[in-house]
Amino acid sequence: MATAVSETRRVQAAARSVTVQVTAMTPAARDAVTFTLSLPGARHSPGLFRAGQFITLTIPTSGGAPLYRSYSLCGDGCADTPWQITVKRTAGGKVSNYLIDRIRPGMVLQASLPQGNFTMTERPHLSVPFVFVAGGSGITPIYAMLRAIARISPEERPRVTLHYAYHSPDDAIFGRELLLLDPQRVWLTQHHYVATHGYRLSAAQIVAAMGAQATQAQWYVCGPVALRRELEAAADRHGVTATHLHAEVFASPVVRQPGRPVHSGKAAHIRLADSGVVLSAQPGETLLETLERSGYRPDFSCRAGGCATCKLKVLAGKVHDSGENNALTPGERARGYVLSCVAQPEGEVTLASAGRQVAAPRPVAAGTKQRSSAERLTARRNLRTGAAVATMGVFLGAWGLTHSAAATASSVSSGSSSSSSGSSNSSGSSSSSSSGNSGSGSSSNSGSITIQPSAGGPNSSTGTS
Repeated sequence: MATAVSETRRVQAAARSVTVQVTAMTPAARDAVTFTLSLPGARHSPGLFRAGQFITLTIPTSGGAPLYRSYSLCGDGCADTPWQITVKRTAGGKVSNYLIDRIRPGMVLQASLPQGNFTMTERPHLSVPFVFVAGGSGITPIYAMLRAIARISPEERPRVTLHYAYHSPDDAIFGRELLLLDPQRVWLTQHHYVATHGYRLSAAQIVAAMGAQATQAQWYVCGPVALRRELEAAADRHGVTATHLHAEVFASPVVRQPGRPVHSGKAAHIRLADSGVVLSAQPGETLLETLERSGYRPDFSCRAGGCATCKLKVLAGKVHDSGENNALTPGERARGYVLSCVAQPEGEVTLASAGRQVAAPRPVAAGTKQRSSAERLTARRNLRTGAAVATMGVFLGAWGLTHSAAATASSVSSGSSSSSSGSSNSSGSSSSSSSGNSGSGSSSNSGSITIQPSAGGPNSSTGTS
């Protein structure tokens, strides 16, 4: 049990966790719910954050290893307000269904502190246009930044354009709230692409419509990886610099069978250039899992390849990575960075560093007899089961220390299936159109809302399960 407790503390410290209490749940769209999170027993914010950042929830399971899911904070960054996250149900999703169906106000959850760089890099300036492009649940961090811009005084507020793609009017997350951000349609121009109405978003057309102002604008895109790549390519063709392009991908965890490598081949070893230590990777392990098992504490968050918190630099060798949830920029990939939570080593791999060491590493020793795959798998399962029990103990302890009658969330059943896509919902639709010129290339600071016909491009929603 001491080993399990140590493992639990190590994982919690790596995630920089804090206990939060659910104080409210409100519909955000069809099959989407906004959770308000506060310090236990209070109505205060659990911590400071910038609009666009995210938190990662740690959910204990009955099957052993906890599940990690990242959700963007929907608030405008005000220090005195509780956190808000919006969870969209996905078909068969372990965590989204658990949160929506089982969590109720008063219960407590374990969350990381806010993190992420998908934020406004500087205070918006009147002369710099802002263009936001969202697909499906990718609207959540963008909505937070729009709320922050809405708080700026009118004389300093920039011209803002939103391009938002979703499946149907009922799937428009924050549909009603987006309308209320600028009810007089003064500063915010909105283009909505509703698939059931025959309209699809085209990144190339969006960039082209900006004309010469494309290079001046600050671009923010969040949604499926295909949308990000299309916008990056279109922006590059029009001369938009990397410093003006900000992207985030909503990704679902990669589903892997325990102990079964995604890429089979010779034994894999990881050499750490800064220390010279060589670690042995077990079959099916990612770089992150090998490093954690060997006593290192690399940064991580979503563990799904969607946030790039866990990126590490490969100096030599190859890793296997499907790339489906790759949150790295082309420049980062060119410099050798990989996402350690989804990348598996192929043969010999050299990393520049492995993060902070918290336990004695277990290097490869010549002539040492290795345990069988079955023995290693059994040990890992026992460790994860103990860690889950210890994690639940931490949750129960935090609950007992609160000054209110907060209930503790139960664990997720390990029998649930996982899915990478699903539908969203809406308490109000933003699919109503308005007359007047709403072109994104307009020099006017007035805004409007249109249902925008546009050929091609993804209109699908995406997010964690």
